[in-house]
Amino acid sequence: MKVTDLIGMVVVDKNGESVGTVNDVDIDENSGSIKEVDLNLNQKIFSDERGVIEFDQIEDISYAVLLNAILDLE
Repeated sequence: MKVTDLIGMVVVDKNGESVGTVNDVDIDENSGSIKEVDLNLNQKIFSDERGVIEFDQIEDISYAVLLNAILDLE
């Protein structure tokens, strides 16, 4: 999978709730690994709220970005 494939991918927390979509990916230039993922959060219609998750919060990347945590969107 290419990093560009992640953009727009749905992000699901460990409760199975969709919390947003991937907006951008921050890569460590030295190691080539993902440092952070910037999200467009699912909050309100026409909302442009953003959030950030650390790479260690990601459980798996397949049909969606699956988190090993619950994001508090309130």
